[in-house]
Amino acid sequence: MELAQEIDKLIEEQYVDMTQKCKKGELAQLSRLFSKNFTDGLAKLLHQDANSLSNIQTSVCVELSYIDKQPYAQYFSNSTKITGELSDALFVYRDEWSVTDKNGNITHSGKAKECALLFQAKLNKNNTIPIVPIGDGFSTQKEYKLLSEWPEFNLIKAPKNLKELLKKVKIHDENSNVLSHGWFGACAPSHNKTWKSRWMCAEAIAGTECNSTLGEVLEALYHRKSIRNIQIGRNFNSYKEIDNQNPGWSDLINTVLKLCKDTKAPSILSSYSDTRLTSSFVKYFSSNQPNNDNDRNFSHLANHLQYFYIFEPIISLHPLFYEKFKVYKSSLNFREKMQLAKDFFDVATWVYDTIKNRKLNFSSEIIEPLIHEYLNQNTLSTGESINKNDFEQFDRLNKKRFYILTVNILRKERNNN
Repeated sequence: MELAQEIDKLIEEQYVDMTQKCKKGELAQLSRLFSKNFTDGLAKLLHQDANSLSNIQTSVCVELSYIDKQPYAQYFSNSTKITGELSDALFVYRDEWSVTDKNGNITHSGKAKECALLFQAKLNKNNTIPIVPIGDGFSTQKEYKLLSEWPEFNLIKAPKNLKELLKKVKIHDENSNVLSHGWFGACAPSHNKTWKSRWMCAEAIAGTECNSTLGEVLEALYHRKSIRNIQIGRNFNSYKEIDNQNPGWSDLINTVLKLCKDTKAPSILSSYSDTRLTSSFVKYFSSNQPNNDNDRNFSHLANHLQYFYIFEPIISLHPLFYEKFKVYKSSLNFREKMQLAKDFFDVATWVYDTIKNRKLNFSSEIIEPLIHEYLNQNTLSTGESINKNDFEQFDRLNKKRFYILTVNILRKERNNN
């Protein structure tokens, strides 16, 4: 069974005890996804294909924030001030990695990927597949305008608490698709499973049919894939200090996460969580420790190269090197490993210089395509050109760790400024 189907199956399990007597509104149905059973199950599903490299540990964290009635977005439309909900929920994934020594002690660690998606829950009035915008009334209009346009807005806690959490938030630029930030999800007004998924989803385009399951959306968010040429969600940086002078996507997500973590759960959520945020963390511990010469030589190489790498200690790219060795399945000597290290060094410097020369922004949405561009155009020290098919094979093996190269380039830029 594919991952999206597994997630949809897990979602449906949260509704097996739903009867005619249960509340069937969108918030009542949404609240069931805040159970530990769901977040634990989702984290395990996402982590089930974790690599079992001998000295690399990986982990995945799932966070779900309940943001109905808190916080709100306040913006102007035709000179009229509009105050509306930011969304109903926020899905967040985090991938982390760590490198262990021969005794199993962690020597280096970091976050390889953090991504987030806002989710606007709607109750469809009948059992037909819903079409965006879902429902009618002024609240629906405000939700649609926000998710389809994302005008500059102030983030406030609530209409009765006008304290501005963030001012003049701009969450997208020319490098991001405005529709990536938040999607609609509709449930049917019934305790029965009406469609192929309890929640059917779509982007904020009028007339669009909700034909994507929530499982498909959550899989796409985690694997950084697109649906109908729209990347689902966006990466963010939890290390970033919140900037209230020029707030963007990371500032918004970090503010919402902190607010939900510090706020008591409303009554509709109280049976599932104490606060507005619930999370689950799954870590993969390899049962194998480095026990061959190649493992030891590799660790030795990485520890020495860390003094020469201008972006970050080369050890932080350890998972990338290890995967590359697996792909070529070569018995590399020390000099060949040094040359392979130079290949990655060349990728990073080319991407860094290209961003500067093209006057682009330092963001994962820019860095990742440039890495692909470089690998499609250049020959590595093995004498082999990395064409699209070759790279896709490498990318599948390395999907959880390819972001580490992106993170290092971003960190270098932050350290320079």
